[in-house]
Amino acid sequence: MRLSTAIRKYVQWRRFCGRTFYSGEKILFEFLKHVGDISLTRLTKQHVSSHLLDPKTRATIWRSRRGTLERFLRHWAARGEIKGIPLTLPRSEHRNPLTPHVYSREQIRKLIDAVETNQRHLNCVIDGGTLRAFLFFLYGTGACVGEALRLKTKDVDLAKGTIKLCRVAEARERTIPVVGRLKYILRVYRDALQESYKESEFFFVDKLSRPLNAITLSKTYHNLLRIAGVSRADGLKIRPHLQDFRHTFAVHTLTAWLNQRRDLRRMLPALSAYLGITKLASTERYFRMVPGRFHRQISALLGRTRRGPVRNPRSIRLLGKGSRVA
Repeated sequence: MRLSTAIRKYVQWRRFCGRTFYSGEKILFEFLKHVGDISLTRLTKQHVSSHLLDPKTRATIWRSRRGTLERFLRHWAARGEIKGIPLTLPRSEHRNPLTPHVYSREQIRKLIDAVETNQRHLNCVIDGGTLRAFLFFLYGTGACVGEALRLKTKDVDLAKGTIKLCRVAEARERTIPVVGRLKYILRVYRDALQESYKESEFFFVDKLSRPLNAITLSKTYHNLLRIAGVSRADGLKIRPHLQDFRHTFAVHTLTAWLNQRRDLRRMLPALSAYLGITKLASTERYFRMVPGRFHRQISALLGRTRRGPVRNPRSIRLLGKGSRVA
C-alpha cells in the first residue's frame, strides 16, 4: 500500500469514529510531502527522524507530530501492513522551548497605530478601543492573557488604583497597583462604553457585551501583526503572541533597572511578586533576553548568590513611555 493511500484511509477511519482530525490530516500530509509517496512497508526510522528532528521545531509541535505519526503507524501495524513501529526515541535532549519574542517600543507603536485599520471590517466583533486598551493592559501590567480575559469589573478599582488578577496556570492570584498612563487609558476605555456594556461582569467586552473570546482575539491579533508588519527577528516563521507582552514587560523593566544601575538582587523579588511568579529562577530567565550590552553586568550579578528582601509592592508603578517597576 502506498503511503498516500494509507493516509487517506486512516483519515477516513478517524472521521468515521467521530473525529474531525483536521490538524492530524495536515501533519500526515506534511509527512507524505517530506518522504514522498513510497510504499508503506519501506518506511524506516530515518524517514521519521528526518521529519521530526528539525532543530527549529517547537517542542509542543514536535510532540503533536510524533503522537500523530505514532498512532498512524500503530494503526497499520495492528492490521499487518507494516512490521514494527519505525519511530525514534523521545526527543528529550532536543526539546527546545520557543524563546519568547520581546517587542520593541517601535513595534508596539506600530501595533497600536494599526488597530484602527484592523478593526474597520463590519463583521469585526471587537471594537478598536477595546483592542487598544487590551494591548496596553498586557504591556502595562505584565499580566497573562488568561488573567486579562477573565478580569472582572468588580476587581478593577480605578479610584484606588488597584487591580486584582485571578490565578491562572502561570501566575498566582495577586493585587497590583495601576497608576499613570495605564490608569488613564483604562478609564477612557470604560467611559467610552455604552451603559448596557458597563453592566457586564467582565471588564473587557466585545461589541455584543460578551467577554472577549480567546480564539477570536487570537485571529484578530494575527491580522493586526500582518497589517503592522511586526514579526520575529530570529528567522522563525512563528508569529509573535499576545503572551509575549508579559515577557516584554519583564525585559523592559530589567533593562530600565540596568540603565538606572539598580541593585537587581533587591529588585528581582519585587518583579517576581508583581508577575505572580513563585520561583525566582523563573524570573531570572529574562536576563537572557535583555540587550547584549548588559551581559557583563548580568554575568557579575548571577555570579553572586545573596538575595535581598522584597520591596513594598506599592512601589511598583507604571511610568509614561513604557512599563517599569520602580
